[in-house]
Amino acid sequence: MFAIKLMKKRENIVPFLFGIEKNPIHYSWIFYKYMDFALKNGYPIIADEAYFVNPSVYEKQKEFSFQNIVDGYNVLYEFKKPTDEDMKKVIQYPITKEEKATILSGFADEEEAIIHILQNRDEKFEEMISSKFEAIQKEHGKIVAVLSWTYFPSLEFCCQQLGIQLITLEQTTFRPKGYRYKFGYFQFYNKYDSTRMDSDYQTFLREFQDSNQYFSRKELLSLFLADDQLKWIDHLDDQSEYDFGLSIGPDYDPLASAFCNMPILQVLNELKENFQTNQVLTRVHPMQKEIRKELDAFPQDHSSSSLEWILKCRRVISIGSNVAFEAMLLGKTSYVLGENFPYHYGSVTELKQYEERVADLRYINYIIFGYYVPYSLVFDRDYIYWRLTNPSVTEIYQYHLDYVMKAFGLSKEFFDMAFPKRLQTILETHSLKKKEITTFVTHHNHNLEEDIQQLRHELSQQKSYYESRLTEVVSSYEEQIKKQTDQYNQIINSKSWKVTKPLRFITNRLAKLFGK
Repeated sequence: MFAIKLMKKRENIVPFLFGIEKNPIHYSWIFYKYMDFALKNGYPIIADEAYFVNPSVYEKQKEFSFQNIVDGYNVLYEFKKPTDEDMKKVIQYPITKEEKATILSGFADEEEAIIHILQNRDEKFEEMISSKFEAIQKEHGKIVAVLSWTYFPSLEFCCQQLGIQLITLEQTTFRPKGYRYKFGYFQFYNKYDSTRMDSDYQTFLREFQDSNQYFSRKELLSLFLADDQLKWIDHLDDQSEYDFGLSIGPDYDPLASAFCNMPILQVLNELKENFQTNQVLTRVHPMQKEIRKELDAFPQDHSSSSLEWILKCRRVISIGSNVAFEAMLLGKTSYVLGENFPYHYGSVTELKQYEERVADLRYINYIIFGYYVPYSLVFDRDYIYWRLTNPSVTEIYQYHLDYVMKAFGLSKEFFDMAFPKRLQTILETHSLKKKEITTFVTHHNHNLEEDIQQLRHELSQQKSYYESRLTEVVSSYEEQIKKQTDQYNQIINSKSWKVTKPLRFITNRLAKLFGK
């Protein structure tokens, strides 16, 4: 599938899972996805020992979380439901309870300890990681990459020390049920590093500015939404009922605590002071119990779809949630309360900034095709090895774009079509009747043209910006050259330069005479 394959014998891509949840069962589906990948390729796994318990044990205990998560997720996220026999076959490098307890010791509670290792390097953590790496490399060969669902500074440090590439993964906004196509995070750095993400995006803009290979907002929604969710496209231009939508996570969320710049209670107080509480529609995680009393002042949303909730709001506030990008995709102003989240660039990051900021279409396209990775590639060994060759930002974007278009049967001529025809071509990939497609295209044709005009305007502005910057740079260099030339001419034409000419002549002859 890929032109370049670097894989050699005795090289390993090692999944790493250090659970940060109180109940490891909640991450069991991630472990089983890792396990499926490891078994197919003969790779070892480093994970909490609780994950290596035979599945039959959890089944006999009738562990509800286990049954609920695994029985549905194995189909949704494409992994083989494991058996006890599979568990015997996988190459296990367990993190024991004693090792984990040592790492998390010395703090007020487990959450404080987890937040510490999410934010900082930790010597005890690094000793454990290094010991696992050394054992694997001694017994099974070189580790070329490590896959981790969570970013830890200590894990990155240990990988760097041994020349191992760390890859951080996660699921994205595009998940089953609401969307018909899945994407994942796949980053060669901290997936919460907004600075690096912004830098990559700016590189993409410079290198891809003359391309027309972008989708409009409605085309993207039409392409990726599930059939029964296409109806929400009709409501993109509806008047919003609420000034703000606020996404509230579970009680125990160490990632949000580690990277958010404003605690949820402070957010609620800020909204109370500056807005009418009946204008803030909250959407609360089922596992949120601690602040229920404080939430009584706000209306709560019970929509079956996050899309429906977002469309009710002018602005959407989240703390490291994928809902931030979903809001951008729907044309809403997105507030992300944390600078270390990937959507920082296209979002408002301070609650006191009550502004409207709709993310531009190039940014939306870049996130989907340049930053996200088609889920079927996230655990594809050949794809991982291709990424290890460090392709450029635009090569990655182009590959993903071509891959997705091929998956939907869209030809290379798609972007040369008239816009109504483009939308019709996308809708024909759904299970819709011809009459439904015609009605949809007719209804949205006018707004689609507006989207395309917006995109053309953005591209024109970007081109003008870089042309202006190029002119400035050239002018600056010309000015420097002229200044230096004038200084040179001033020196060689000066009386002192002419007077000292004999002295320079004698000095040069003496240097040649004495070999200096």
